[in-house]
Amino acid sequence: MNSTKIKLTITEDKIHNEYELLEAITDPTPGSLEILIDEGPDLSVIKLFGRSFMDSLHMLADNLGIPKKIIKIITYNLVQDRSVWPNIEIRHPAEYFTAADRFEVALDKDIKKHFGLFVGHSRWSRLYMASVVHGLHRDKTLMSFWQHHLNKNMPANLNMDDIMIRDNNARVREHMINFIKQLPLHLDPDDIKLNLNTGADITRGDWETPYEILPYYNSIFMDIVCET
Repeated sequence: MNSTKIKLTITEDKIHNEYELLEAITDPTPGSLEILIDEGPDLSVIKLFGRSFMDSLHMLADNLGIPKKIIKIITYNLVQDRSVWPNIEIRHPAEYFTAADRFEVALDKDIKKHFGLFVGHSRWSRLYMASVVHGLHRDKTLMSFWQHHLNKNMPANLNMDDIMIRDNNARVREHMINFIKQLPLHLDPDDIKLNLNTGADITRGDWETPYEILPYYNSIFMDIVCET
């Protein structure tokens, strides 16, 4: 029996390797399929070629006569509803909760700002939140936002159009335009030398590492998490 494994690459609700997934599902070779989603939203909101991923998976299995039990979906979403597919495994690596234990940061609270907001790679929700917080509470917020529009050799990819599609409010637009004029924002001024603006979200030149941010938590009351 053939056993195929595929890891989905997902940003927000979009699967980037859709054709690879479709090929794996429709492969006529007898065997099982394991679909890994280690970073992504709830299965119910993921799209496959613009349609519901789960609806499409049920439709393909029914039309092709594929037993649904042989397709296992592995997700790292701890609150995933298991009823949406008959074979779901939820993984929860302990490292999510223990990774920071090996870094010692002295607890020395001296609150200087109400909020902290730290962004490397821009997505519409991160830009939306950062623009509004900067517009309304910049004096109360410790903020970094690495991605910017100043590198003429790279597209900005700030996702401004996605915000306008979701909320074409004049005040939101004003906050966003004013905020983008300030980019990039760094906690350490020397980070501008490292800012490659690749938007890849994977290198030291795209963001501060979480462990470099840890000491700043001594000076903020609340972190505004902008994940999607």
